[in-house]
Amino acid sequence: MATALSIQVAVTQAVAGTLIGALVEMVIPRFTEGASASSLTFEALVQAGLTGAAISTIAPRMSSSDPTHGIIFGGVVLSAQPDFAARVAKLSALVKTMGLQAVQRSKAPVAGV
Repeated sequence: MATALSIQVAVTQAVAGTLIGALVEMVIPRFTEGASASSLTFEALVQAGLTGAAISTIAPRMSSSDPTHGIIFGGVVLSAQPDFAARVAKLSALVKTMGLQAVQRSKAPVAGV
């Protein structure tokens, strides 16, 4: 019986997660590769906020006796938002670049060179 319930809950959560993720993705402008860091940051933060609000609205209704602990739901909500993933990846690359540049500038010069 537990396996049957897990399958039913997982399928329901996959459908709900897909719908919610797609709705959130529709509200936010499409990802643009050449967008400024400030635009990407703003869009990513708004999208994260909308996703969090959607999850907090739906999750309590799904959490009672949930054998999957909402893992399927959360994963599918994020997977249904490829532009969000692209924004986060682009911002992560920018942060890495900025960090490397800061480290290179802070290295002490070698004497006699």
